[in-house]
Amino acid sequence: MSHLCQRERGFTLLELIVVMIVISILSAVSLPVFQRQIGKAREAEVQLKLGAIACSQTSYHYINGVFAPTIAALSADVGQISSFYYTFPDPSTDSAKVKHQAVAINPGVSQTRNYAIGVYYINGGYGRATCQGFEIGQSVNVGDLPDDLCTNNGIKIN
Repeated sequence: MSHLCQRERGFTLLELIVVMIVISILSAVSLPVFQRQIGKAREAEVQLKLGAIACSQTSYHYINGVFAPTIAALSADVGQISSFYYTFPDPSTDSAKVKHQAVAINPGVSQTRNYAIGVYYINGGYGRATCQGFEIGQSVNVGDLPDDLCTNNGIKIN
């Protein structure tokens, strides 16, 4: 009969609330960090694609004497350039340089910055410059020469 009077042991409502609050705080702190890490992985992917575009432009110019005026003209060399997170508009080009951009499709959600790469033909040699947007969603472009600063306070990453 003594087992009827025993009190069951368990967590009180206050203890459960404290645990829920601690878990909520940890989630709130770690989620933005996790999203930013995902954004960095997406940015690494686009940097590789821009590097492939720049190499292809160098080859195209070496063979044809001019830079390719469209992304499609490079597809035989680098394949179809596409991304879920970036668009690659056709470049601006002249006889001495070509400038490509990678524009984030939904920068706030995907936590991605814009990028630009330039390939330059100067005095019989090739140069390259790569710029990264200073902030998420901010436009950026490379300068007219490899040593020029990036536009909009962009960060030069090469």
